[in-house]
Amino acid sequence: MVTRTAPTYQHRSHGAMFPLSPLRALVVAGVCGAIGAAVDTAVGSYEVRTIFAVGFSIGAALAMLLVERRDMIRTLVWIPLVYILLLLIGAAISGRSTAVSWFVLAFVFKAPVVLIATATAIVVAGLRAMLHR
Repeated sequence: MVTRTAPTYQHRSHGAMFPLSPLRALVVAGVCGAIGAAVDTAVGSYEVRTIFAVGFSIGAALAMLLVERRDMIRTLVWIPLVYILLLLIGAAISGRSTAVSWFVLAFVFKAPVVLIATATAIVVAGLRAMLHR
């Protein structure tokens, strides 16, 4: 008589502690940015500033840490688009009549935020790639 054991399924995480799909990782980045924006506006300024920048950068780094290794490039490309989505949501929530001009000005003058967040994500992706070797 042959005894069979139940097959063991191993989850291949490709280096991530809690592997997420790129979409879910980008949602993490967006939620961190939105929390930073909410705190920034609650503090008294009706513009997003430093706390939003820090929150979005932390969210981008978390997205790169949580995504599967094979999806890091795909996630990295989408981080600036999440920033644009957050700006569009902010323009819609503000209810300003000049939402388009506000969006353009925010995109131009707040460009260092997306550059810093993307650079942070690149550094995290590079460290993950180096540690995997």
